[in-house]
Amino acid sequence: IDNCLRSLRIAIAGLQAEAISHPPNIEQYRYQVENYLLRLTGIYDRACRFAGVAIGMTAPQVDRPSGNSDVRRRLKSSGAQSAAARLGELKALLEPHWDNRNVVAHAHEGALSGWCARFWPIGPSG
Repeated sequence: IDNCLRSLRIAIAGLQAEAISHPPNIEQYRYQVENYLLRLTGIYDRACRFAGVAIGMTAPQVDRPSGNSDVRRRLKSSGAQSAAARLGELKALLEPHWDNRNVVAHAHEGALSGWCARFWPIGPSG
């Protein structure tokens, strides 16, 4: 989780640097936004992985596609409802950003330019 937060700080610094460049490079800007969103949404996966391993789940159990849901289910059934609730809150907080990440990751440059302007107030001009 520490590495994930460190990477998020680096991604924020990259976004800030690109936002103040004149004019921002749209491809660099796209990369910085995507990197930020990947790091941000990755926090939930890391938190679930940590919680799963802490309650004795194996890496294959935690890493499968249903792993995050399985972790929350096991937390609830093992008496750790509070931990499961915190993970649920984290998921709810980050879920809106998953769609944003997909838009940035799969958009072409023309569509991305307008989206970036809405996402980041400074927005790229080129």
